[in-house]
Order: sequence, then C-alpha cells, then structure tokens
Amino acid sequence: MEEKFKKGKRSPSKYNQEYRRAEEKSASTLAINKKIRPLPFQKNITLLRIPNSENSVGFSIELGKEKNPYKRLLFSALNAGISNILHCKNWSDTFAKPCKVLREFWIFVQLDKFTPKSRPNIIKDFETYRVDCNIKIQSSGASFIILLLKQALEFEEFLKLLEHWEFDYIFGLTKTKLAARDHIVPITLNHWFSSHTWLRRDDVGIGNDLYMRLSSPKALTDSFRVTVTTLLLTIQSSKDVIANLFKEVALDTTHIPSLGVSDKFENANAHQEYIMDSIHTFFTKLRDKLRLKESHDETLILALKLIVYSNVISVYRKGVIDFLLGNKASIGRRIFLTAQRNQHPIFYITFLLKIVQSQKNQLTTICSSVCPAEQILFAWLMAYQTVQPSDISKLKLSNFKFLERRDGKVQYIECDYFKSRANNYYQVRTLSAYDDLGRSILRYIQDVTEMKNSEICLVPQLPKAFITGTQSIVSRVLLSLEIDSLKSLLMSKLKRERVTSVFFTAFCHLDRNGISKFAQKRLPNSNKIETPIRHTFFGMSSIKTSSVYASSESYDPTKLLNFNSHTDRTEESSYRVCDNEEWNNICGRVTRAVMRDLSINVMRCSKNDRQIFNCEFTRALEFIHLKSNHVLATLKIVTKQDNGKVDELGFLKNPHQYDDALPDAIYLEDSPFTVMKLKHYVSEVEAKHKQLRSCSPEFFFSTVLPTTEWIETILYEDSFCTASLKEGTLLYNQYNDILPPHFTHKLT
Repeated sequence: MEEKFKKGKRSPSKYNQEYRRAEEKSASTLAINKKIRPLPFQKNITLLRIPNSENSVGFSIELGKEKNPYKRLLFSALNAGISNILHCKNWSDTFAKPCKVLREFWIFVQLDKFTPKSRPNIIKDFETYRVDCNIKIQSSGASFIILLLKQALEFEEFLKLLEHWEFDYIFGLTKTKLAARDHIVPITLNHWFSSHTWLRRDDVGIGNDLYMRLSSPKALTDSFRVTVTTLLLTIQSSKDVIANLFKEVALDTTHIPSLGVSDKFENANAHQEYIMDSIHTFFTKLRDKLRLKESHDETLILALKLIVYSNVISVYRKGVIDFLLGNKASIGRRIFLTAQRNQHPIFYITFLLKIVQSQKNQLTTICSSVCPAEQILFAWLMAYQTVQPSDISKLKLSNFKFLERRDGKVQYIECDYFKSRANNYYQVRTLSAYDDLGRSILRYIQDVTEMKNSEICLVPQLPKAFITGTQSIVSRVLLSLEIDSLKSLLMSKLKRERVTSVFFTAFCHLDRNGISKFAQKRLPNSNKIETPIRHTFFGMSSIKTSSVYASSESYDPTKLLNFNSHTDRTEESSYRVCDNEEWNNICGRVTRAVMRDLSINVMRCSKNDRQIFNCEFTRALEFIHLKSNHVLATLKIVTKQDNGKVDELGFLKNPHQYDDALPDAIYLEDSPFTVMKLKHYVSEVEAKHKQLRSCSPEFFFSTVLPTTEWIETILYEDSFCTASLKEGTLLYNQYNDILPPHFTHKLT
C-alpha cells in the first residue's frame, strides 16, 4: 500500500474517504434490513431513559433504593407511558420536550412522605408547588404526567402485570382535577419594548413622551413599518449603485478575493489574518477604481458607507470612508472585522463577490442577489402583513398575484397563502406597488425569483427569535440606520407620514444601554443592574400580533374579505381582549357596560334586531372613540408661552417651534382662556346637538362628537393646572352670554 502512495496512484486521504464511504454504506444497509423487536416490558425496572429527539437531548432518571411500593409503582407507570409512546407513536420534540418536567416531578415525589392523605394528591400538590415557583399553570407539567399515566394504562404489557390496588391507584391519579389555565398574555412588540421600564428614563431611555407611544399598537407598528421599509429600500437601491459602480470601473472577481474555508488553514488565527489581508486588499483596489470617477453623488457615498459599515470596526469607519473618497492617504491593516461565525448580514465582502458574479451574464445593472438582512426585513414585513410566522418560510412566487397596467408595470400586489395550522388559505391586505411597503416587497420578490421561479422559497427558515447583543444579526441590521445620511432619510419619511421614531429610538437605547444576562454574569454587582434587557429580541409572532392589534379599529366582521390570518371567531375571542390596548381604547369597559345596559334593559328587542343595533351602534362608537383617543394620545398641554398664535380652541398654530416636537404631537395652551373656550364649546354642543344632528349629521358625527369626547376627558381628568381651571371657569361664567356662537354656518 505504501508503494502505491509513493507512486502517486492514490493518496492516503482519498483512500480514507473511500473506506469511510464503504463503511457508511454497509451500516445503512444493515440498518434497513435488520428486524427490530422490542424487549418485553419489565415492571421492576429501576432506570427511566428518555431518548434523544431532533432538538432535545435525552437523559435518565434512577429509582435508587426506594422501598415505598407506591413510589415504585408510580416510577414503573411513568416508564410504561414512555415505552408505549416509543412503541406506538413517532418519538419527536412533541413528547421529548415536555419530558424534562419528569426530573422535577421525581425529585418532588422523593421528598414527599407519601402518606395515605398525600399520595392520591401527588400530582395536584406538584402543580401547586410549580405555581409557587412562578410558573404558569399550563406550564407546570402536571397535565403531561397525567398523559403519561393514561398511556401506561393503555399499554397491555404493563396492564397485565398490575394488581387491583395498583390499577386503582394509577387510575385515580389520571382523574386528578387540575386548576384552570392561566390567562396567556401575548408577547407583542408593545409588550417586548415596554417590559424594559427603564426606557421611560431620560438619561438612559427614550423619555416619557416616546415611552407613552409604546402603549399604542398603531403608533409602534406604524413606526416599525416606515423604519423597516426605508432600510430595505435603501439596501436594494444601494445594491444597484454598487453593481453599477463595479461595472463602470471594471471591477471584477479578480479584485474581490474569496475568503476561503477555515478548514484549509492551519488554525483560526491564520484564517483571520487572511481575512484581514483580503479586505484590506479589496479596499485598496476599490479606492484605485474610485479615482477613475469624476464625482461621487450622495447615493454612491451612502452605498460606500454601507460597505464600510459591513466590514470595518465602528471606531475606524470614518477613516476608511475618507480613504475611499481620497481624503486620506492610507489605512491600517488591523481595522477590519475578523468574525467568521457570523458574517455581516448586509454588504460583507462575500456578498460583494456575489454581486459581481451575478452581473456576468446580465445586461442590466440591477442586482438580483439578496443578502441576509433583506431576508430578515422581508420576513418582518410579511409578519406585519399578518402572515402566520411558521408559514413565512414557505412563501413562494406562486402565493403572490400581480395586477399590471397596459405597459406591464405592476400596480397592486396580492398574497394568499396556506396556513398549515388552520389547514386553510388566507389572503392578506392588498398592497400598492407605488408606496414604500409595496415597492420593497415587489423588488425583493423580483430579486429572488426573477418573476420566473414560482416554486422557490422566498426566505429560508429563520429562528423564532434572535439573541440580543450588539453583535447579533438584528442589531447589525437595524443599527445601520445610524449612518448619518440614512438616518436623515428615515427621519424625513417619518415626519412626512406624521409617525414618531419610537421603534428605532427605543431599539438604539436598548442596544446601547441594555445589559443582557450573559453580560450581567461578568459584572461584579450583577444584582444592582438598572438596565437589564431580555435574552432574545422580539420575534415574528410579536410583529404579527401587534399588527392585528393595530388594525382593530378597521376590523369589521361584516366585510366580504377577511385579511387577518385567522377567522372572525378567533378575532373576537383572542384578539379583541383586554391585552389589546387598541381595542381597549376603541371600546373600553364603560362603553361595553353601556352597550350591555342598552341592549338588555332598554331595548329588549328581538335577537335579530339586537344584533343589528349592536353592530351599527358599536361601529359608531368605535369611530368616535378612535378619533377622540387619537387626539388624546398625541395631545400635549404647554404652559408659559410668551409668543405664538392659538386657534379658537387654544391649539398652537405652529407646534414645530419646539425643537423636541414629535411629528404627530398636538400642543394645547394651558391657560384660563383655553379652559373658557373649551367649556363654551361643550355648552354650545349641549344646546344645539339636536339641530346639528338634523341639519348637518355628518359634521355632527365625525367632528363634533369626537371633539366633545376629548374635551370632556381633559377637563375632568385635571389635565390643566388648578389655577387655569379655576380662573377659566370664572371667565366662562362671567362672559358666557356674550361669547360668539359656534356652528352657525352648519345650521343655516
């Protein structure tokens, strides 16, 4: 054999590979052909084995020297339940993960004295113990233990070994009555952000004004939508700019080195040295090519900043940008990212190589490759569109329909998908291809499929939630918005749509000031952490639930199409609940109480008439409360104003004179004159509401009633200072007879 190696006929590595393949083939053939017969069940077994599953590691529980016959019987029954599942059903995570509670249960059993009074209630006592440990009732594991005992009684091998008293005891345990399940609080974007209560602080958080926006699903999801679509569109347009640049300056694959596989290097340090050399060489060649261009527009500079952001450590990014634009002679070699495990999700050097390769056989300068950041942002937008998170990775081109104009341009986008959990098809809201949300989604679909590959999955299987931390993939994606020109673009879009930056601002403060559990362990005083952050970021299910909550105002069960990923019954039972702040604002407890009193004690009409009344009346109340609550959510009362103008109700006509003004804020002057004006408005409504309802019902319904609602709210909730209320009331009582009337133009 050695002579063959010396002659060069076959290398030792190739010989080992062939030998390994032959060995694996023989093992697989043996596994297919051999017959497996289960061992007969042994009642007195002393070791309980939980096998491995796809995502769960197995473990064992020992009976030990236990002499109590009831404990030994219970141990044997649990073993029989596991054996029955293994023999009759497919062992998977569905059974393996809940089995972890068996360790806790058996420790509890061993510590219990098993008196005649306690042993029939052992499962109930275990449930109580788990609840005392701050675990929800449905997560206590008691129901799974009862399931195992039921499986044991269905196992014939175990059943035929039982005596009468043993069967009675196990059967009695299966009849244990457990407590009612705890209310499940859905984790939404609002819950995830607002659970970090330190965000309310001004020094390390976002301040009280922005923190209050976290209570509104609509305010937060609108901010989320604008932020994500702006970032996705910027990445997509920057890809085209980079592809055009590479083509214009003749930069090809020879100028962008491949980083190679770490296995080809002696050690990790050698691989990191090669990565640093490769990136340094690329930036040097890129600068040489950029010298060929006469000028650099803003879009090119933004694209270059994204490239630098994706490959350079933060403290050196400005120096590298100056180097590329010719404002700096040289750059150091050890300033680049060296992490191999988690490559940057935007424009890492490996993705730049894909951009060049994708342009070889294309005549256009539109890049069709997608980076990991685009995949995450597209998945988030699909969750915002209320697609079930578990089905987002199954979306294909065939799930989308496009309405085109005569010139072939797409005008509207529709999406319907198969929801596996409900075993039914659902349609999401139709998108216009001319707004940012529709444009970003359409461009992503075009890049992935080229509008031809109808069966390719649009996104890979993403984790349910990403780990928090500055180097996490979510942080790397969203913190790119801190690039000055990109941040200015985002703020201008937010201001144009009258939406606050609550999502991006809160995320930045969490990432900058939040301390994760791993970081807490390394700190000396880990018990005094003031700014803890959750272990994982929000998931797609949180985005989807928040989006459903935010659209509660427009939900109507009488509509022909339902754009939610659930039925109308699920909407009523699971989404229109007290956890939904938007629903609480639209139809609060008092409103529901009034509705109930009207329908039961006053109307007493037929069932059909009552349903019609409730539907129309509730719809009207929703509209009034929605407009009123929108004003209250954005209203801010200011005092001590030396300049500026106010309207007839006391609103400042130029609220943007404040530097810290939020885009959707409405400012009301805290003064006696404002109180007088508001009281006069309410008095006029009380005197003329019947005439208004007859002469101008639309104005009365859409303007007068919502305005009266929020005015009475701020007057009776002491939003004004005591002096203003007192003096304003005196002014109203003094001048109410001569104050100018309202609504004259609507009554003539």
